[in-house]
Amino acid sequence: MDNDLLTAKKMLDSGNAVILVCNGMVLTNNKGLDIALNEFISSNFDFKEFVLGIVEVNSIISSLIIDLKVKCIITYKLSNIAKEKLENNGIKCSYKELINEFEN
Repeated sequence: MDNDLLTAKKMLDSGNAVILVCNGMVLTNNKGLDIALNEFISSNFDFKEFVLGIVEVNSIISSLIIDLKVKCIITYKLSNIAKEKLENNGIKCSYKELINEFEN
């Protein structure tokens, strides 16, 4: 596991909901998954080299992650539909549990 992925995992394990990590730079936002992702997207920052740590990902949240354009995600729960969408858009997925679709 690379350093950014490990940092994102540690931040998730310590209670953060949304974390972006790249080369030691850590950005967090705990306002809610969709709000946090939309705020990062609207910043117009280039996140293509970032790892996203996020507590859970369904197909709706995966669409926001695709708009964010990160290189990979780490999550506790990932829906099978979200996994397929993310991987089809070149985003690598690391997850604890792959589950059927759910709502946030």
